[in-house]
Amino acid sequence: MRGVFFRLFFIVTLSVWLTLLMPLLLARTINPVYFNVRRYAWFLFGAMDRIFGVEVEFRGLENLPRDSAYIYTSRHESTLDALTLWANLPPFTALVKQELFWVPVLGNILRKQRLFSINRSAGTAHEEMPRVVEAVIARKIPLVVFPEGTRARPGRTVKLRSGAYYLQADADIPVITVATNSGYFWPVKGLGLPRGKVVYEIHAPMPRHLDKEAFMAELKRRIVDRSEELRAEAEAETAALAESES
Repeated sequence: MRGVFFRLFFIVTLSVWLTLLMPLLLARTINPVYFNVRRYAWFLFGAMDRIFGVEVEFRGLENLPRDSAYIYTSRHESTLDALTLWANLPPFTALVKQELFWVPVLGNILRKQRLFSINRSAGTAHEEMPRVVEAVIARKIPLVVFPEGTRARPGRTVKLRSGAYYLQADADIPVITVATNSGYFWPVKGLGLPRGKVVYEIHAPMPRHLDKEAFMAELKRRIVDRSEELRAEAEAETAALAESES
């Protein structure tokens, strides 16, 4: 029941927040909308902690570059992952599936933030890369890349896409990696919401000038293998909590 109540809480509060944001879409810049979405993200994190007993912890925030372009690559397990972007990053850009641009209000926010719409089924995302890289460097902003392409269930092996490798090789900008256990608490499917700690672990930049094979192996170690370790830690913590209450 906790999981059902949480999802209802999320849907209702997000809907109200997005409705209140609508007048801000008339602003000349993204800033009013962006920072109010950030406020909602931190509101939700606080509610998860105080109401549902799920803490959200960010480790390694000092590893995020300031005032420079970089590629932010993360394990993608949960809806929560998207909100962490607005919570911690300056206005960023990303390749976003075009279906999200059709959602009322949300689509307006994505366009206002100048995110790039892609048709994943057409297989043409690579054609957007030169334009994306040019925007990232010119605006000195993060480019968000989920190498798995979509949300992945914890424990499931998904072949990582090599876009981050080619982007950093062509643009010579740093790649920041992020591991998380968010899917254990807020899974793609299912209504479970065990008590415990959602962790986002932000690492130092990837080594420069790796060949493709070495880059992809290091990327997997950082965002996939480390995420599985964080999930195992969360499972152990949940079991310990249950045992202490029995």
